[in-house]
Parts: sequence; C-alpha cells; structure tokens
Amino acid sequence: MSSLVERGMFASVDQVVLASQSERRKDLLAQLGIRFSTLPVDGEPLADEGENPIDYVQRAAIYKASVALKKRPTSIIIGADTVVVHSHEGKAKIFGKPESLEHSFSMLSQLKGDKHTVVTGCCIIYPQSKENIYEVFYDQAEIFLDNWSDDIVRAYVNTEEGLSKAGALSLDGIGAFFLKKIDGDYTTILGLPLRKVVQSLLSKKVIKVSAFKKCLETV
Repeated sequence: MSSLVERGMFASVDQVVLASQSERRKDLLAQLGIRFSTLPVDGEPLADEGENPIDYVQRAAIYKASVALKKRPTSIIIGADTVVVHSHEGKAKIFGKPESLEHSFSMLSQLKGDKHTVVTGCCIIYPQSKENIYEVFYDQAEIFLDNWSDDIVRAYVNTEEGLSKAGALSLDGIGAFFLKKIDGDYTTILGLPLRKVVQSLLSKKVIKVSAFKKCLETV
C-alpha cells in the first residue's frame, strides 16, 4: 500500500526573515515548510488617540519590517502586528498586550461574554535594486467569548499565559476554553494571516510548491 508523505509543502527560493519573536507566527510559517530566520524588533509605535485600528496595525507592521530591513537589506522581510478591538457603547477601544496581571484581568473582564475583533496588519518588503516593494495588508476576524465568572478569569490570568498576547488571551493555549465562536481566519487571530502571506510570497516567486515524494510502505 502506498501513502503520500508530505514534507514541507513549500520551498523557499529567497531568504525570508520574520521580524517577530512570536512563537505562533514562527509555527505558522514553519508548518508550511518555508525556511526563514527570525529577527525580533524591540518596541513598536503606540496607537494615536482615535487612530483607526486597521491603520495602526499596518503602520506598526511597516515599522517592524523597516527596522529589520536595515539589518538584513537583501532579505525578504515579513513584519506583523495584532491588536484586539472591543466596541462598547459605540466607542472602539484597542487592546494591545497587557502590562501586568491586573491589566490582564481588566482586559478579560471587559471582553468576556461579548464579541470583539482581532485585527492583524502585515508588511512584506521585497528588496529591489532601485526601489523596494512594500506589500501592506490586513485581515480581521470576530471572536465571541463565553461569560466566565471572575474566579475563572482570575485563575486563567494567574497562569500568565496571556501576558504576551493582545487582549490578554491565548486561544491556542489554556485560554481556548474561553472561545465560543470564531467568524474569520483563525491564522489572523494567531497573528499572521497565512492565506494572504502565502499568496504574496507565491506571486513574487519567493516560495514555490515543493515536489512531493511518494514513500512505499508495506502493511
């Protein structure tokens, strides 16, 4: 009996650098077989008062990619930024990463039992001899959380899992039990809109489809 063994669906043609230290973003690229290196960027711009969340995440993604490009000027750079947006009484509020456990509790107390939007901006820089090409885009997804008690929220906060996540919640970790419903691309929630990233990299011939190898197994 023969079976198809797929090892890396895509192969990298050029050097790719992910300007992020996010484990989730790294895992998303790695699972496709894309070879890349990481170059974390310290700091990011703060959102201006009243700034549109879509504008902000794209601006932050451009900043991260541009900083990384200065260190790796011949590589294709991928920068991304993710925020949580919660609307209450007609006013939208941007939630970034919490600054403390109390801040985490405050965020989740506002988000639980309600709907919020995750917005991820992405910037891919393609170096050129004359003028670099910047592809900037975003994606968003809606999340509905169950209405857990304060004791449950506090217990989750104390795991410290959400300290490095926008909105103080990791939906691919312990915090998955908060999730009631998702409307949109799951990879956008994880911090990298993979469908759009792959489309861009393929269009610029930075990656290509790998030739699959068949492996005969005796059963």
